[in-house]
Amino acid sequence: MTNSETARPEDHPQPPAPAAREQVQRDPAKAWLMAGVAFVFLFTTFGILYSFGAFLKPMMEDFGGSHGAVSGLFSVIMCLGLLLGPFTGRLSDRLGARPVLIGAALSLGLALILTAQVRRLWLAYLTFGAGMGVAVACTYVPALVLVGVWFKRRRDTALGFAVAGIGCGTLVLAPLAAALTERYGWRETFVILGIVSCLVTLGCAAISESPDVPAGRPALNIARAIRAPAFRMLYVGGLLFQIAQFISFTYLAAFARHRGVDAVAAATLVGLIGAASVVGRFGLAALSGRFGVVRLYQTTVLIFALSYAIWLFARSYPWLVAFALVMGGSYGGFVTLSPAVAAQLFGIEGLGGLLGALYTSGAIGVAIGPPLAGLLIDRTGSYQWTIAFAMVMGLAAFATFLPLSKVRAV
Repeated sequence: MTNSETARPEDHPQPPAPAAREQVQRDPAKAWLMAGVAFVFLFTTFGILYSFGAFLKPMMEDFGGSHGAVSGLFSVIMCLGLLLGPFTGRLSDRLGARPVLIGAALSLGLALILTAQVRRLWLAYLTFGAGMGVAVACTYVPALVLVGVWFKRRRDTALGFAVAGIGCGTLVLAPLAAALTERYGWRETFVILGIVSCLVTLGCAAISESPDVPAGRPALNIARAIRAPAFRMLYVGGLLFQIAQFISFTYLAAFARHRGVDAVAAATLVGLIGAASVVGRFGLAALSGRFGVVRLYQTTVLIFALSYAIWLFARSYPWLVAFALVMGGSYGGFVTLSPAVAAQLFGIEGLGGLLGALYTSGAIGVAIGPPLAGLLIDRTGSYQWTIAFAMVMGLAAFATFLPLSKVRAV
């Protein structure tokens, strides 16, 4: 393995290679344009996906399903999206981002429009579950790779800007989805979102472009990288983190409704997570150069885990707002810093395949989190055990990441 694939001390980040330095200086406007493309894709795809809490109750009533059965749609989407990540990541490495992002736009629109027509829950698993899963797979890793390969010196800042699209999308689209659903119903809302999202993302895909890669640059040995202790820590810690994360995205709005909060205010809590995550993404990306990427990464995970204590003991809506803000800020930092940590430890050559392999941990996390949470809620009639479980998973993720600053990538 080359020196570029070896971990560097977190306080001494890798200097830009000559080719990368020339690229940033030669065409910075195009690099930031590509970051904007990634922002829009993440805004649209994940803004719609993380609005799922606004659709949960009306879909349960329409399909006659339980919490566990309907929330399983979210799990299928994330499982499929993350399991396909290695495939779409390698495609992005080989073909460039544009064809993969076009596939994301088409899958997103079709998934929403077709689901609006189905009348049975098992069919929704095929249209919404599989269709949105493909859209997520073709969006997340390819968008991050598109930004990662255009930047070297300012990669953390650019990634922070791009993934802020997830938070901004959640902030805007979660309450919008709730308002549209109250006025038109969830089916008509799906059609509206499907048409608009497909047109917007297709336009962005058309202008996406991958940079020329200098000849002779060695590719990352993925098989060797995944056997490294650093990869195992990132993988297991990410799994535990995302079990807790997906529980909050799926059930926070439903918990608020259970406590008597109206639909729009309940959905706004998810939007507040998105707003706080935007602050976390920008703020922590800016601080990474001062405190070190890995150390900051560990701190955000600890704050994330402890935030669930606020939810656990919440007795009023302001406490739920406080949880959404603290959890959202730390979650946003985790999302921003995860690819930056991977790039620092392993380099950017073959980054798509590496991130795709790493993010499959989320598939396991989402397969465990929301369905188990729904089962606990259905069996106990309470959300408390579910919230406590999420907090334990967050603390376990922090413990897993603690040795990360002392290990090498190989």
